[in-house]
Amino acid sequence: MSALEFPPETPDELRLESDRRLAISVVAILLCVNLAFVILNLRDSGPNASAIPPVVIVRLIGVFVAGVVVAVLCAAKNQRQLEEASFGGSLAVVILLLIIQSLAPPNDIASIAFDLVFVNTLFIALPSRPSLQAIPVTLLCTGAAFMLWFRPGSGLDDGEKLRFVIFFAAAITLGCVASARRFELWSDLIRARHAEWESAIEADRAKCELQTLTGIIPICSHCNRVRIEDGRLWEAVDMYVSRRTDAAFSHGVCPDCLTVHYPNVRSE
Repeated sequence: MSALEFPPETPDELRLESDRRLAISVVAILLCVNLAFVILNLRDSGPNASAIPPVVIVRLIGVFVAGVVVAVLCAAKNQRQLEEASFGGSLAVVILLLIIQSLAPPNDIASIAFDLVFVNTLFIALPSRPSLQAIPVTLLCTGAAFMLWFRPGSGLDDGEKLRFVIFFAAAITLGCVASARRFELWSDLIRARHAEWESAIEADRAKCELQTLTGIIPICSHCNRVRIEDGRLWEAVDMYVSRRTDAAFSHGVCPDCLTVHYPNVRSE
């Protein structure tokens, strides 16, 4: 194992895998909720229904869309592809929800309440930037508010409809704030992880480049050669150090030795 061996996951890869698991978990939960609604819709239609209700067909399409979204999420290679897949999946789900709302009875307040929960789910759970999340959420809230306000037969007066619209606006505002704050904290964490990861690599690289000699080195007090192996061989200090470290030597003559060994050469 080399000294530079380091965990293969970079901070970006760790974030990608964490966000991928979160997005797949959200899709799986929505899929279970959708299947539960399919069962409830089939039960409400009764055993004597001549055909499958249209709302059930739309929900089954949603099951297929969920499978496609999971496949795309698993194939995402980077954070941008993951965010685009989350955006496309949430946009498809929003369109299906609006179709389901148009097929539901006008007085079905439960679907409106589910939309409010879904808004917060998109903002808080999905691992994408707030600007991408705001598009499907705004589309969902606008469509739901439009059908709630203008579809006859809802059984709600103008005051109750206005309260629902205010709830939608509040959900979008709170969701945007929460998502922006979450994205900001996650970005700060990734930058800190990057700095820590790069520092660890630099420290590991420096440790590999710095090789030291330790212990007692037997050296001749006259010729300054170093004893190696079993004591029968002696080696010059520069050769001994060069063979055991990455250090290299350049040879010259100091002024004192120049005077002793080369008296006829004038030192500079």
